[in-house]
Order: sequence, then C-alpha cells, then structure tokens
Amino acid sequence: MSRILVTFLALLCLTGTSTAATVFYSDEAAFVTDSGGTLGYESFESLTATDDFMSDTIQTTDFAITTNNPQANLGIHQNPYLQLHPTDGAKFAGWAAQPAYHDVTFTFTQPVLAFGVMITDALDGGIGSAALLMSTNGGDSITVASGVLASGNEIFAGLIADTPFTSVTFDVTATPAGGDGIGFDEVRFGTPVPAPTALILMTSGVLGLFGVGLHWQRRYFRLVT
Repeated sequence: MSRILVTFLALLCLTGTSTAATVFYSDEAAFVTDSGGTLGYESFESLTATDDFMSDTIQTTDFAITTNNPQANLGIHQNPYLQLHPTDGAKFAGWAAQPAYHDVTFTFTQPVLAFGVMITDALDGGIGSAALLMSTNGGDSITVASGVLASGNEIFAGLIADTPFTSVTFDVTATPAGGDGIGFDEVRFGTPVPAPTALILMTSGVLGLFGVGLHWQRRYFRLVT
C-alpha cells in the first residue's frame, strides 16, 4: 500500500511540472507579472525618427520589423501621425497596412517564449469585417481585435508560449482601400523566469522521485539482508 501511495504522489507532483499551454494576453500588467518582469524591452527611443513610412525595415539590436510591401511602408515617428502615437517615451514604430500588403513581422535574433507590444490606432479605417491577427512561427495565433475601433485606440497584444519562436506576424484582414496606419511601442520579448509556484511544483516533483527511489532502495536492502 505504501508503495502505491508514494508512486501516486510522485506522479501527481510531476503532473504539476508539465509544460503549460500558450497563454495570450490583452492586459499589459498581467503579462509583465506572469513573465517575471525580466524580459527585454524596446521603445525605439534610440532610433532616428524619420516621421514617414519610407523604410522597408526597422532594425533594433534584438529584432527587425519587416513587411511584405516592396514599396516600403515602415518608419520611426517622433511626432503623432494622425492618431498613431507613442505609449512610452517620445517615439514609436509606424506601419501603413495596404490592401495588397497587409502584414508586418517582428523577427528576433534569438528564439523567445514571450512577446508583448502596445498597438495604437488599429482598425479605425471604417470596415466592419476587418480583423487584426497575431501569429508566431511556432504555430500560435489569435485575433487581437476586429470590427471598427475608435481612432487613437490602444491595444495590448502578448503571449507566453509553450514552444520557442523567432517571429511574430500581424495581419490586417480586409484592409481598407486607403490603408490603415498602426503604431507599435513598448515591445517586450524573451524567456520568462518561472513563477514561484512553478518552481515549487518542480521541486516537489524532484522530491517525489527521490522519495520513490529511497523507498525502493530501502526495500531492496531489506530483501537482501
């Protein structure tokens, strides 16, 4: 009976250490808390502002932002553009989505498990069927927003994944003919530090296995002596 009980407890502890499913976030504070507050951070303050959409790439130390538009539709802005605006500091990355070129990708230099970003002025172009989608090359995806939103809106989109990824893509479906300008700021990325609860469960699982081994070791010595 004791052997069954010890084995059951060890398996129960190990169940607590299994990998959690991907979690998506629309609340920045909850994302920061759950990621352990140790992620990389980029608010574009060190980049030169052009206040236009004439770049095909925005390059930072840890990631690049690119689009599928061969005519370029990215830029670093220091001043609000229409209703696009910074959410931290004075600068932000601006993107002009077009009907034929409606996706933008963040590509990281190292695999990450967590990503979050503040988005401004999305989906205010007047098309009710439009949606802003977010996906990773690790296979996770979610609809961040849909419908017609108020001008100057602010949205947080984030995830902590169970599979490492190196890129995140945003896609505006049903982009209006006149395009849709969208701002990005406060990019958080990296590998989260395990929460205290997760560490406790992991320790419990190891101790449970140790208990099973100790039980069988004692049983073995009783049998041979």
